[in-house]
Amino acid sequence: LGSGWGQLWPADAPGRQSSRLCRNNSTERPTLAPARATLCPAAEQAGRRMARAVGVVGPGLAGNASRAIAAGRPACVRAVVFDMDGTLTEQGALDFGLIRSRIGCPQEAGILEFIASHDDEPSRARLMAVVEEEERLALAKVEIRPGAAETLNALRAQGVRTGVVTRNCEAAMRAVLVRIEHDFDVALSRSFEPCKPHPAPLLHILERVGASPKEAAMVGDSLDDMDCGNAAGTCTIAIGSKGDPIFERARPTSWACVESLPEILPLLGLGPLRTP
Repeated sequence: LGSGWGQLWPADAPGRQSSRLCRNNSTERPTLAPARATLCPAAEQAGRRMARAVGVVGPGLAGNASRAIAAGRPACVRAVVFDMDGTLTEQGALDFGLIRSRIGCPQEAGILEFIASHDDEPSRARLMAVVEEEERLALAKVEIRPGAAETLNALRAQGVRTGVVTRNCEAAMRAVLVRIEHDFDVALSRSFEPCKPHPAPLLHILERVGASPKEAAMVGDSLDDMDCGNAAGTCTIAIGSKGDPIFERARPTSWACVESLPEILPLLGLGPLRTP
């Protein structure tokens, strides 16, 4: 539900509006991107595959359709893409139940999809303002998940590219990611359209870092994350605690499940961060 891609910019250029955070790379120059994503053929095909697999109802996804796990462990891991809320951060900072209550969103509907289903712009703007208010308030309660920086830096040390794809807003994404001691190759908020669970943002990240879906993993705590990864054709890893309802919905369509971020390293055949 954003205005589009925004600009692509080097990490040392503060203050630019963007749907992407990237590593500081002297060979990369800011470029204007389209106001709305023009999907590559792979993204369009994956989107159609997702629609067939999970069923599309209006702007949202059907919750009871059958979903398929797309891939197992990559033979060669070149990229790992993470969800943000509940994955790189601890769960609970963002109260989705409260947001649903405040905007009148049914439990079975996605919050962004529910807002998009309203025909008139004033209604969409009013509802989105509530969501953005809750996202701002949640920042004071955000805690980075233990092991996040160590896991991310271990991936980087072994030549694996890293990315983030979140349904949170641009400002909240930036505020959280600066607290993690890691330079992500690409990070996309919901300003990139279409957002998760559509595979387009994940496929865009993989294209930017030069990895194919068969060389990548998607790590997240929710069914949206698993749907996104499976539709894109990546390996999918669910993170969370047994009994948590969000995690329990994601588990059946994940290739593997973990309770902590460092556990993904041996799962993907990678080693821990080595310190001198």
